[in-house]
Amino acid sequence: MAAWVVAPFLALAWAFAASKRWAGPRQTALYSVMLLVSLGSLLVYSTGWLRAAGKTAAPFVLTPGVSWLLIAIVLLSASVAAPRRS
Repeated sequence: MAAWVVAPFLALAWAFAASKRWAGPRQTALYSVMLLVSLGSLLVYSTGWLRAAGKTAAPFVLTPGVSWLLIAIVLLSASVAAPRRS
């Protein structure tokens, strides 16, 4: 389960390292999605932690999947919209 939760952050770290060769709009999209995923995860996980005992597994299981989807949508959109670097 821990690998599922940390996987989006590892992918973003890898993309950050690889982004040095990317065009400006793609880098901006990456930095934006990094901020959104970090703040969104923090919000979801903190509200799950503050809830009383009960069915609190859903936010922890769904957040990484939603993060992957957001990462894919933003980066693919930026790749299609941004001009190629020559």
